Amino acid sequence: MGNSRSLPGEGNMISALKNQKISRNYRGRSNVRKPQKRRRRFSLFSSFKNIFIAGSIGLTIFYLATSSQAFSLLIEQGGVIPARLNATRMGGSPLRAESHTPARDAISALAEAVAKVVNATAADPADRQPVSTNRGMAESAAPDRQPVAAGLSNSQLTGSGALLWPEFRRPARYEVQDGDTLYALAERYSLSVFSMVRMNRVTDPTRLRQGQVINLSPSLLPSLEDAFHREINISADTTLGVAPLKVTFGTDVDLQEGTFLWDLGNWRFAFEGNPSNLFQSPGMYTVRLRVYSGEKLVVSSNLLTINVIPRKSQVADRKYITLAGLGETLDLGINAGSASLRQNPVLFRKTQSNLYISVKGGYTRLALNDGKKSRFLYTFVSPFASVHSFEPDYDWYKTQFGTGIQGNCGPATVAMASHWATGRDTAVASIRSDIGMPFSNGAIGFEHMLGPLKRRGVPFDLKPLAGQSDIRAIVDRGNIGIILIHTSQIQKTRGDERTNLVGRYYSDSTGHYVVVKGYTLDGRYFIVYDPIPSDWSANSRRYADGVSMIGRNRFYPVAEVMKALRRYEIVEIRRAL
Repeated sequence: MGNSRSLPGEGNMISALKNQKISRNYRGRSNVRKPQKRRRRFSLFSSFKNIFIAGSIGLTIFYLATSSQAFSLLIEQGGVIPARLNATRMGGSPLRAESHTPARDAISALAEAVAKVVNATAADPADRQPVSTNRGMAESAAPDRQPVAAGLSNSQLTGSGALLWPEFRRPARYEVQDGDTLYALAERYSLSVFSMVRMNRVTDPTRLRQGQVINLSPSLLPSLEDAFHREINISADTTLGVAPLKVTFGTDVDLQEGTFLWDLGNWRFAFEGNPSNLFQSPGMYTVRLRVYSGEKLVVSSNLLTINVIPRKSQVADRKYITLAGLGETLDLGINAGSASLRQNPVLFRKTQSNLYISVKGGYTRLALNDGKKSRFLYTFVSPFASVHSFEPDYDWYKTQFGTGIQGNCGPATVAMASHWATGRDTAVASIRSDIGMPFSNGAIGFEHMLGPLKRRGVPFDLKPLAGQSDIRAIVDRGNIGIILIHTSQIQKTRGDERTNLVGRYYSDSTGHYVVVKGYTLDGRYFIVYDPIPSDWSANSRRYADGVSMIGRNRFYPVAEVMKALRRYEIVEIRRAL
């Protein structure tokens, strides 16, 4: 014991351990290591990620606020409302308060700022021009689109669906663009067709003029069904006749005041007290009169049905026949006892001894034998209900094939127009010789057509082309028109072009003249004579009648034709006979 010695500091270490204190060993290091803080490194990637996320949230909120109603509805219904606003929902229940965080407060502040922008923007709806949702066609068209009148939905007639375009967002007026229809505008702005017809006194809702200003701000209209509490009787000078049938209407009372709205049953309207209307196509038409006092419907009439029956096409010795659609009737004018008829292919069904009704569209050759002589009638039946310009009993179609150069579409359309108008056949080569070669590739302009037309006694007018309704108006006058298009914009025919009449039947992609001579009643197609041959080597392909070339009566989509226009002009050709 006496020989033992304590190391220096041993007593202090033991004392420190007893007192549960950390002491230093003889090397000066701690026996128990202190926990050290982990140094956070700066990450450039994390910073950019946070900035990107925050920016994306802000841009998304701003886009929703400025481009649609979604954000304003979200603000109103509590989707992104700061807790400190203590707002209430539309139903009156208070919003659930949220705890505050810097991120939440930042979003709340942004939401408040955007809400102010939304309110300020919506304050003056007349200054806002909505983006069209129905442009597509010449929109494309489409189409755009152009609805079939008979296929209108109930919502279009009653003006339902106000949430699509609420009153405070609807502009006071709208300038019509090419391809717009009254039905599409009524649906787009949540108005009824009848209210738009009345506000703008539109007699034909299927035809609007490009640049026309449409009123979109009516007073609150009553429900039509609820307002039918009185009736007056309407009458017509005739209720049965052959198309085209002119009918004059009248009433059994003398109404001195009020606004008249005659619904003529064919999606045409009139505003006179005793209007007249020409029913062009066969069918059953239901006519009704409504009389308004200001914005209130005070009188509605009985329903009157007009029965327009198909006209009988007296063919006699006619060689070429065009029928405007299915249901058209042919009176062959032959003795049933000794006559025979062969169809190749069959497009008609026999109804009586000498009457045949068309049941299928396309081309056919009718071989008639009345016991004395035989003759062939080359007949075209439109697969779609349509309107055609005046149809002579001869074939006035011309092609560029075999005319010297492939650039003779202009002279070919002039030759067609001359033959149609005067009845005198004119060779395409003769027109080319008259015009000459203004350009090395054979191209010509409208100005080069006018001289040859005038020298051949063809009545014509070179007119500006504002929209598709201008072309239809020319056909309605019984005339034809020459337009310049680029063929690449016209869709290719699907399948066999001899049986499918819709679309371009060739692969040429170039500026090109065609003749427009009709349109379909549903507004989908123009009917054209296209002078490009079925093939440049032999032009050998024909329709089922064995005679008609493929370029006759082609159905080109309206939207594509309007998009394909190279010049917004048209040469209207009138008959000289």
